[in-house]
Amino acid sequence: MTIAMSMKAACLATALAAMTGCTPTVGPTPAVTSVSPSMSQSASPTPSPTALTPDEQDLVTAKSAYATYVKELDRLSADPESRINDLGRVARDSALEQGRKDLLTMRVAGYRLKGSTVIDGITAKLSKPNKWTLTACLDLSKSDLVDAKGKSVTGPPYRMSHRATVIRDARNYFVTTDKVVATC
Repeated sequence: MTIAMSMKAACLATALAAMTGCTPTVGPTPAVTSVSPSMSQSASPTPSPTALTPDEQDLVTAKSAYATYVKELDRLSADPESRINDLGRVARDSALEQGRKDLLTMRVAGYRLKGSTVIDGITAKLSKPNKWTLTACLDLSKSDLVDAKGKSVTGPPYRMSHRATVIRDARNYFVTTDKVVATC
């Protein structure tokens, strides 16, 4: 199973395919709260925003958890002095294991990430209570995996479709699986 190393590294995994897979990670995401509009004395009333149901809020938070995971992978891939174990704040199970392995492989090779991964579309659905299946297109065209001399070690494709699983454990969300499934 291949995990999207840092989001950039995920697509960059093509170049590193012989070495490793890519995996992005993210930590617990804060809950989103709805804000009630205040009453005003204006001539035309302003519509109030629709509050999300708890299920809709959980879906939004699961997507946000994946985005946080990708940002964390980018951060850890860009800074060879960062603590690889920080990934555990946003990932568990195979996503955590593969992410640590990928980051270590990159560091031993002297690679680091420049730029950042862009999530270009993400869908999610509840697959079991407290468990969501997500599909996301990761665009790595704004990032590059470089060697110690600053030379790029990646090539096309730069847009990879990932399938991931996010779980809620108590009030925290974690990515538990993340794998590249196709180009997008």
